[in-house]
Amino acid sequence: MLENMSVRSQKALGEDCYTLAINNILDHKGYKGFLSLWKHIGLFYVNNRNDQIGTLLPKHYSSKEELHLINNIIINVEASTDFDDFVQKIFYLLSINEPVVVYVDTFHFNKNINYSKIHMEHCITLIAHSDEYFVFLDDHYQIKDKIHINDLKEAVNISHFLDHTNEPYNCELEWLDCSRANKNITHDQFFHVINDNCTFLDGRIPNNNAFDPTLYKLFGIKSIHSFISDLEAHRINENDDLAGETFSQLYTALSEVANSRYLYSEFLKEGKNFHDDISTLVEEINLCAQTWKVAANMALKGIYLPQSSRVLMFNRTLNKLKEAYINEEIALLSTKRIVINSYV
Repeated sequence: MLENMSVRSQKALGEDCYTLAINNILDHKGYKGFLSLWKHIGLFYVNNRNDQIGTLLPKHYSSKEELHLINNIIINVEASTDFDDFVQKIFYLLSINEPVVVYVDTFHFNKNINYSKIHMEHCITLIAHSDEYFVFLDDHYQIKDKIHINDLKEAVNISHFLDHTNEPYNCELEWLDCSRANKNITHDQFFHVINDNCTFLDGRIPNNNAFDPTLYKLFGIKSIHSFISDLEAHRINENDDLAGETFSQLYTALSEVANSRYLYSEFLKEGKNFHDDISTLVEEINLCAQTWKVAANMALKGIYLPQSSRVLMFNRTLNKLKEAYINEEIALLSTKRIVINSYV
């Protein structure tokens, strides 16, 4: 039964709250250890809505596109501005034994350590309900608990993170259709993916790709330098008076980049029999991931440091980003050599 689902206890490197939720549902549906789903990486620099520090994105594909490519898993996404309508959709999906992933704002989610402290987007999975309560899984924090429907109403309003709507209330859910899921990857499919990733990281657009470069300030590993320059300018503009929110935004962005590299290495392992140098590339991508993760953890520490210590941590984070660039460049060069030898 759906209510018997438990949290994903063996977390792989790079799994965040979202990928944990998705992979736990796949485990439940019989597709265990399906980490090769997460196959796209890149670097895409965008300015945030306040046009202050901007952010780095690890990919431009949506998760919906990513899981459908090769693996034929369909992510159904439904958004609503009305909570009552939203709840009825959840009731229906649970009635047909479909786990439901919902996004929450940790500031309003009273089961989270950041409740009433920090706005961070987070994912939980709803697996059962009564008239007044939902049973949920928080795979990231290893929690299985109940939440009152009124508390859920507060938590799932993610308007704080949306800059494309004036609606005061916005919520979103996802559920998976695995009826045509495929775990097999052919030689051509494998190299098509890493060629696309290589092209994006090199600051170019793959052939036959509906990519709009105007959506980004810059893309490719060269965007790291622009990102660092803008961060340094932001520090000067703020007269070294750096807010915790700045570090929070940095932590979120750098963590996502790190996680994308960890999970991409899982995809690469599927191609070890296709080329002798894939194992070396896996090691290089993991080193990239580790460097981004250290930078992210520095930003996390900055959130909680006293103001007098934040500038030093900010500078240390930027230095680690410079190291990340070097590691990314090494991995990119290795990828280019593999692609040239193996992909037409």
